[in-house]
Amino acid sequence: MRRWGGRKPGARPNVPMRQGPSGGRAGSRRSRLGLLRRVWWFAVWMAMVVSVGWGATWLYRETSPLVAGWFQVREVTVVGAITLSHEEVVEQLGLQPGETIFSVDVQKLIDRLKAHPWIKEATVSRTLPHTLVVGITERQAVAVLRTPSWALLLDADAHAVSSLKESEDPGLPVLVGIDPKAFLLGTTQSREAALAGIRVASLVGHALNDRPEVDMRNPDHAVAYVKGVRFQFGPSSFEEQWDRYRKIEHALRTGVGVGQGKRRAQCALDPLHASPVAQSPALGTRQRVPDNGCPEIDLRYPGKVIVRERG
Repeated sequence: MRRWGGRKPGARPNVPMRQGPSGGRAGSRRSRLGLLRRVWWFAVWMAMVVSVGWGATWLYRETSPLVAGWFQVREVTVVGAITLSHEEVVEQLGLQPGETIFSVDVQKLIDRLKAHPWIKEATVSRTLPHTLVVGITERQAVAVLRTPSWALLLDADAHAVSSLKESEDPGLPVLVGIDPKAFLLGTTQSREAALAGIRVASLVGHALNDRPEVDMRNPDHAVAYVKGVRFQFGPSSFEEQWDRYRKIEHALRTGVGVGQGKRRAQCALDPLHASPVAQSPALGTRQRVPDNGCPEIDLRYPGKVIVRERG
């Protein structure tokens, strides 16, 4: 069958229909109604949000005193305090009246605690309904830094934890010869000298079961005095130098290979033969009295242990 213009015979051409005036007005009316509905719902939601916000504000204002009373900090539990008292720890927290366990800044409380010279580490946790639990790790005093005018307790990190009165004697090793002004200013050299003195004091004191006095006037030449014997250390490893002495200590005790080893060793190992010491109020430390019967142990030279008479 023959077609004309791609259409079947008798088919009507596709002619777009035109809307009449009444159809256009109806569509416009529907658009306006839809817009009004959206505006109305938006206004309703805004009114609900404002109402809820106002209600929450009113509720908070009315109930906050009651809630604060429930969770106000009323108790502080302290764990780990040995030197410090419970009252000292609570005072260091600096809590303000009326604070609750939720309003306190835990990190600020920890920072305040660690600012105390005796506190090395600290933790703070909340326990409902009104308790703060404080855990602290105290610094341990291991030596006394003495100067002509004052004395300080030091921990193993050469951190000053407390000052001492002239009459106080904690029975710890004594460090001398360190510039007090430089130490208080925190200079690297003075702190390293104090750390070196603490290491030497620990080695000598533990081995000879006594508290030594360590002169750190020259940081590269530490001198330790204990039981009347003078030990000289060089700048190399203190542990290696002390190990050299410990290897021949038995020979010194028995006199094998050393002329008067037994008599010399007794000065270091027997407190009955120790050189006498005298208290010096002016220096605030012990004055060593020379004893010709006690030796000097020089460990400054690699591979050697030199034993001399002290004059």
